[in-house]
Amino acid sequence: MQQECLTATWSDQERQWHLRFRDVLSGQLYDRKAKYLITATGVLNVPRGLDDLSVLKDFKGSVFHTSQWRDIDWNRKHVLVVGNGCSANQVIPWILAHEKPAHVTQIFRSPQWTAPKPNYTHSLWIRRYVRWIGLSR
Repeated sequence: MQQECLTATWSDQERQWHLRFRDVLSGQLYDRKAKYLITATGVLNVPRGLDDLSVLKDFKGSVFHTSQWRDIDWNRKHVLVVGNGCSANQVIPWILAHEKPAHVTQIFRSPQWTAPKPNYTHSLWIRRYVRWIGLSR
């Protein structure tokens, strides 16, 4: 079934999403409620306009969207990453861990939010056991 989400509204009172879908083939409408909503639409995987930016006409370096990754020698390069979405969260640590750029600058409109990471405190016995069996290496 191919479906299109027409509306997604959050209800504070019910603490749920109210969703309205349309079946693309039949046109039938139906409603659903959900505690979690994951959009995952992939709308940002198609780059638009990089080749048409006038400020890049005379730029001698490499410019590309992360969906069209290119193998580049990052060593001693000044790298500018525009945005801070999922791609930036993957690309920046990769560049810093595998290459030796001269400088990495990231510009973005607003800070990225990520879910808090639960760092559990383990007992001394567990820490010694994990070290002994080698899982911490």
